[in-house]
Amino acid sequence: MNFLRVYVDGSGREGYYCYVTEDKTIRIFKEKSLTNNQAEYKAIITALKEIPEINLIIYSDSQLAVRQLNGVYQIRDPKLKTLASEVRRLCSDRSVLFEWIPRNQNLAGKVLDKMFR
Repeated sequence: MNFLRVYVDGSGREGYYCYVTEDKTIRIFKEKSLTNNQAEYKAIITALKEIPEINLIIYSDSQLAVRQLNGVYQIRDPKLKTLASEVRRLCSDRSVLFEWIPRNQNLAGKVLDKMFR
């Protein structure tokens, strides 16, 4: 089974989030009043909505989001619970893996870092 690799990142302070696919598609979004964790989830949700491939590996440098979506951590924050429910709904008829990667390996993080230099 072939999986498309997707890198996501969110920066709540500036309200930006983005995803980058392995074929170098870059999509950047801005939304006011997001925490870092909410922005990370928004990046995941947007990627799931916009990318038609059935099999995805989503890479994030947010250990919290990855561990919550993989069922390792409970989700206590009501807003994150709502966002996680949306992620699960969007994953229901496809194969999606969530993997943590270090910040310096996150292509989406590099895109956002360049924006704020």
